[in-house]
Amino acid sequence: MPWDVLGLIDRDMDDKVMRSAERMLAERACERIIADFVHRLDLGHPSSVAELFTPDGVWHWPSGNRRIEGREALRACFASRPADRLSRRLMTNILVTVESEATARAVSYLTTYRVDG
Repeated sequence: MPWDVLGLIDRDMDDKVMRSAERMLAERACERIIADFVHRLDLGHPSSVAELFTPDGVWHWPSGNRRIEGREALRACFASRPADRLSRRLMTNILVTVESEATARAVSYLTTYRVDG
């Protein structure tokens, strides 16, 4: 059975490897969007966060069952942050599940450190 240099990929299974690689690329693209989300908030561009969502995108906070639907509602929500608020966030335990070629779902833990005023 032919193997690559590191012994990680069975070349007789090219189609399966390709599917795995495509899934990993999709997962990584989703992780990148999540990192971009946090950076935009932390670097003072909160209303631009809405650009990372599809027009019908949803942001859901499990605590208090808060839910904002739609890009324009998201833009208004994130733009309403106080101008004198300084925040830094840690996004961890990011788990992306690719459900189809066009759909993925992600769950992560968000910790915010904030000073107002």
